[in-house]
Parts: sequence; structure tokens; C-alpha cells
Amino acid sequence: MSGKSLLKTIRGQFTTGLLILLPVIATIILVTWLFHLMDQILGRQFARLFGEYIQGVGFVSLLLLIWLTGLLGRTYLGAKLNKFKDAVFGRIPFVGSIFGSIKQVSDALLEMDEENFEQVVLLEYPRRGIYSVGFVTSR
Repeated sequence: MSGKSLLKTIRGQFTTGLLILLPVIATIILVTWLFHLMDQILGRQFARLFGEYIQGVGFVSLLLLIWLTGLLGRTYLGAKLNKFKDAVFGRIPFVGSIFGSIKQVSDALLEMDEENFEQVVLLEYPRRGIYSVGFVTSR
């Protein structure tokens, strides 16, 4: 195996590993950050009210925040706010392209049900050595 071929193979494997791990790592980082943020904000407030810090306030409040966001998102006002959010984030340089990619995947997952979705696959597309995530929707 030549040096260039070996380097290309290693680069392809690294890219595949990154594509597989990036969503997991990003989710863990985001949830951990939100947990700590909610814990700091609400932990102090609960400590003032009850005289001591209550462990897990951030976790429970994060779950409540996610649930309330989902509840609001299913209303007419929530749909309008969601469109506004998409427009704002879509216009921010660099952030807009990342946000758009994540939004496409989340929209696809939200619209899927068991009849339309069979499995996730990794495809060598748009050219050799470049991989893309795909969803099998039929045979």
C-alpha cells in the first residue's frame, strides 16, 4: 500500500469516525452546559428560598424547559416563533450553515415515523472518500 493511499484511507476513516461521534459529542456538551446553566441559575434561587442547595434542580428544570418548549412549539404562536428563530439563525455567518445542517437532520427525524424510516446509513457521496449520512426509507 502506497503512502498516499494509506493516508487517504486513514483520512477517510477519521472523517467517518468524526461524522459518527460529532452529533453524540455535541449533544452531550450541549445538555451538560444547559444542565449547569439551569443548576446555577435556579440552584441559587432555591437555596435562597429553602436555605440550602437542592441537588438536581438543574436536571429537573432542564427537562421541564425541554417539555415546555415542545408544548409551545405545537401551537400557532410557537410555529411563528420557530420560523422567526430559523430566519435569525439562518442569517448569521458560519452559525447559519451549522444551524441549517442540524435543522435539516432534526426536521427529517421529526417527520419520520416507523413506516417511513428503516435505518441510518453512511454513504460515500458526493465523491470518493467523502461520506454523508442517509436514511433508508424503502427497499
